[in-house]
Amino acid sequence: MSRQALSPRERLTPPSVSLRVLREAHGLNIPALVRRIADQGVDVTADHISNCELGWKRPSNQLLHAWAKALGISRLDIAAADDGERVLV
Repeated sequence: MSRQALSPRERLTPPSVSLRVLREAHGLNIPALVRRIADQGVDVTADHISNCELGWKRPSNQLLHAWAKALGISRLDIAAADDGERVLV
């Protein structure tokens, strides 16, 4: 049996995880994340975080930066994907 060649997109697509899974992996609920983001000087509501996690809203670069810091990861470790629902890790 021969293997079918992968397209360039399939070969280059990095693994991704949802914002919610990333938050939960760090042991945070939404209110705790909101507090940590506020500590970074970014005002955000729990509803906005939920909408971003569900893909209904796209987080701003400023929010993503604060989100990454709130989780204790580098800004380079988190970036919005095209659909606004997933992040690269």
